[in-house]
Amino acid sequence: MRVVEVWLDPEYREYFYTREPTVRGYPIGDVSEQLAFKKRHKCRSFKWFLENVAFEVLERFPPPPPNIGWGEVCQLLQLHCTECIGTCTYYVSLLSSQSYTATAAVFFIV
Repeated sequence: MRVVEVWLDPEYREYFYTREPTVRGYPIGDVSEQLAFKKRHKCRSFKWFLENVAFEVLERFPPPPPNIGWGEVCQLLQLHCTECIGTCTYYVSLLSSQSYTATAAVFFIV
């Protein structure tokens, strides 16, 4: 987290938090010394690094779209949740059981 806050430009910091929304606002302590080091040594931006050194990174891993929502999808009365590694598209239909009011909701999770 400290690395993200010190070395990533705001735009790339936001990409990180889009990918890892649960760590946004996590306490990182005082990073003023690291920021002063960066300024004192006139370090280049993370954008410059990606454009001039690691230019293939954005070609292989384009920035993600902003999060609309995030969380888990768990089956009612089950001990496991739906998860995926990589690109996943789920159609999850959540229907109430007979013991609940008859309502239904369908979620499209990308």
